[in-house]
Amino acid sequence: MTKKTVGSAAIALAIVVGCFGLATPAAAGSAGVTGGSVAVTAHKSPVKLDAKPDKSTVKVGEHTKIRGHLALSPFAGARVAAPAGGVDVLFVQQLVAGAWVNLASGPCTPGDDFSIDLSFHVAASLTLRVFAPETDIYAAAYSDVFALVVI
Repeated sequence: MTKKTVGSAAIALAIVVGCFGLATPAAAGSAGVTGGSVAVTAHKSPVKLDAKPDKSTVKVGEHTKIRGHLALSPFAGARVAAPAGGVDVLFVQQLVAGAWVNLASGPCTPGDDFSIDLSFHVAASLTLRVFAPETDIYAAAYSDVFALVVI
C-alpha cells in the first residue's frame, strides 16, 4: 500500500513539475520577455469575406462576375492595416464530389471590394464560394456558399 501511495505521489509531482516547465516559457513570452530561445507566435488578424454573383443564372459562354468585399476585423487594431501595395489572391471555388476545387482567381486588397470574371462552356448547376487563403498577416476566410446556374 505504501508503494502505491509513493508511486501516486511521484506521478502527481511529475505532472505538476511538467506543467510548470511547459507554462514558464509561454508566460514569459506573453509578458513581453525578449531574448533567449522563447518563441512567441503572433495571432493572425481575422477577416470577413462576402461574395455573390452578379446573376444567379447565366448562359453558356456568357461572362459574369463574382463580386464582394474582404473586410478587416474591427477588433484587430492597427496591425490589420494593409501593407502598401499589398494585394492578396482570392479563389472562386466549386464544390465537386465533396471537395472544393479552384475555378478562378483574382486580386484583392484587404479592406476593399473585389470582382472576379468567370464564364462557363457547359450547362451546369454550380455550388460556389470565394476563399481567401491565410497570409503572413491575415487568417484564412470563406464566403457563404452560393449557387450559379449555367443554361
